[in-house]
Amino acid sequence: MNLKQITAGIIIFLLLSGCSVFQPATQKKAEEKMDFSFSKLDKKGLIKKRGTSLAYEFCIPNESEYLDKIKSIDQTIAIYKSSTGRIGCGENQILCIGETMDKNYKEIIIALTNLPYVKNINESFFE
Repeated sequence: MNLKQITAGIIIFLLLSGCSVFQPATQKKAEEKMDFSFSKLDKKGLIKKRGTSLAYEFCIPNESEYLDKIKSIDQTIAIYKSSTGRIGCGENQILCIGETMDKNYKEIIIALTNLPYVKNINESFFE
């Protein structure tokens, strides 16, 4: 085999494997808005040290279009219109709380962090 065939084979393999080589950059960008990292979680979305899901919270503008978008990303996200949460949602914002116990938790969180109106996502503690 020549170098061109080997290079083409590697490129095809990467494309067929779901571009997993490029995922760390996407995850790193998402983690810039998060106060926790994906490395804290296992493949099932459970905290490695405890075996429980991680709850996370974020704020969105208090308008139906933003709420609809959040629900289209994850229907299970809980909405709290009268609470500011630990994150401190503002007067015209809605508190949203999700959990990582889902096989697609990374994709969900990455999609949320890609929304310009989601400024940060913090781990939520229920005390």
